[in-house]
Amino acid sequence: MPEKRETTSCDVSSGIRIAPARRERPVLTEELLCDWIASAHAGEAIIYHEGFLTIDRSAAESALPERERARVHALARRAWIASELGLLRLFSQRVRDGHYRYLAVRASSGLTPPDIRHRLRTSKSFHLSTH
Repeated sequence: MPEKRETTSCDVSSGIRIAPARRERPVLTEELLCDWIASAHAGEAIIYHEGFLTIDRSAAESALPERERARVHALARRAWIASELGLLRLFSQRVRDGHYRYLAVRASSGLTPPDIRHRLRTSKSFHLSTH
């Protein structure tokens, strides 16, 4: 069942515009993120997490159920890998104290969608643990 979320248009300091999302949208998975990156145009943005990413990924501190924590961790890791590959620019926007919106903005690339999907699904981060 789609997760209900309410989002609004907002301006990020870099001038990026995020279009309002539908009230109901599927929960973003690592696979859906890879597909979005492959099909998005340069400058398009997606919110890949809202909360406090460091805590939400932590086995010791997260209040999220294990399955949700693993999903968030996989999304963050894949977004970081895409950033290392030059496909995304990552931003965070403070919503309120201890709560942030994490944005991925598609960078320009000469790669085809199949090449992008292949690189995203086979690349491992140079800096983050992949466990």
